[in-house]
Amino acid sequence: MLYLPKEKISELFYSNDLKSMKEYCEQEKSYLFLHFMYAKLLIKNGMYTEAKNELKPLLNTKYECAARFEFGRIALLNGDLDLARDHFHYVEDYTERQNERENARLEIAKLELECKKLKESKHYFEKILDTKYDETAKLNLGRICYQLEEYEDAKKYFKDLIDTKYDYVARFDLAKTEYALGNVDVARYYFKTSIEKGNNGAVYELGKLEYAEGNYKEAEIAFENCKYQTIYLPKTKYLLGKKEESIEEFKELFNTRDDYQSRLHLAMIYIKDKKYEEAFDVIKNSMASYYSVDSGTKLKVSLSLLKELGVFFYSNYPKYEELTYSDRQIIMYDETNALSHIVSNHTNNTSKNNFNDDINVFDLFHSIKSEITEENMTPSLTFSDMYHVDYPNIGSDGESILRIITLPGTKDIITMFPVVSKRDNVYESEEENTDYSLKTNMLLKKLSTLYDLSQNSDFDLGDVFSDSEKGLLLEIFDIKADKTKTLTK
Repeated sequence: MLYLPKEKISELFYSNDLKSMKEYCEQEKSYLFLHFMYAKLLIKNGMYTEAKNELKPLLNTKYECAARFEFGRIALLNGDLDLARDHFHYVEDYTERQNERENARLEIAKLELECKKLKESKHYFEKILDTKYDETAKLNLGRICYQLEEYEDAKKYFKDLIDTKYDYVARFDLAKTEYALGNVDVARYYFKTSIEKGNNGAVYELGKLEYAEGNYKEAEIAFENCKYQTIYLPKTKYLLGKKEESIEEFKELFNTRDDYQSRLHLAMIYIKDKKYEEAFDVIKNSMASYYSVDSGTKLKVSLSLLKELGVFFYSNYPKYEELTYSDRQIIMYDETNALSHIVSNHTNNTSKNNFNDDINVFDLFHSIKSEITEENMTPSLTFSDMYHVDYPNIGSDGESILRIITLPGTKDIITMFPVVSKRDNVYESEEENTDYSLKTNMLLKKLSTLYDLSQNSDFDLGDVFSDSEKGLLLEIFDIKADKTKTLTK
């Protein structure tokens, strides 16, 4: 048997010498440490199958817990979180080595954090306090407590990390925590000291703090010192009366991560100046770009906001009745109108897409909502969501698919009717080819009602209003009592 010192094995490992390690393993079949280190080197090089083959013989030996820990790492790298969790828990429960137990607890804590199981993650980070992972545990515990709104506990953990290797990170997180507690001056101090320690990310957060507190000159200085562009800089400049600079900087944010917000803010400026053609172009391009995104999330959020503000639009837009049926339903949904529309358009041979005579449309309207699921959704280039449900002989001409059109992100049915296939374009004239300019004008009108509000607060156009914000809007716009009910419904 060839003797190979552990120091030599470690040297081969750190020099990433796979070839030599493999050759030694072939000669030293029973040298467990050598095979264990070779398995780790295989993992390091992404050779997971080969690594597992090396680790399997180590089970039921003194290296079992060490091997299971590496099996857990492989499972993590392959995205099998449940299997990884099982291996790490085994190590925690059965190892006799404190070092292995602490390593397993750290991995469990990180895994649960990745799974958004904050309380479980917190429990395991607490288990490795006062170990070699103490500072890592405190940083993560502080952040978990912050997310759980346990701000005093978060504050304690972050303060313990001042003047450690996590110093500037701890100051940054402590600043956010102090601000959440309402301690503005203390938060400002820790943001500034974090910046002094080299944390450029704190510059942006300091700017947001000054912006929220109405200190726009200080906010402008902070945002100008950021290493990356931010929507807040042109917003701040506009509030300081630097309109032309603001407009140019909003334009510079087109086709960036802030494209959507920059277009909406710029549109509001144009609306305020009564430059409706410019506003139309900005919004049109924005809407077109978000038709093509995979999830459509931002567009749907804006449409949800539009629905919430439908009562404002209804009370201010004199040509409301000239909008299409679908537009009106998006603005202010009415279930009775939806049923009436379906019956009048898709029964009694009123169109090409009639329901079979034995279909009770009223019952179907309510029962079919259980089929409005992600699995049945069909991608659509419309303002609404589209679903298709298999339904044998639902149509008078033998159609076997039910098409359902809903308000975005809801189960509120705008219309439904039989179709031959999911690609059937019979709905084009009614929904997919709706007058684009009317939809854009509708959005512009909504934006105009938001303009003054957005100038005096950190208002995100993508948010759906909370109840308190609705109350504020009602107070600002003096909506009548009968329309208040519609808004707050």
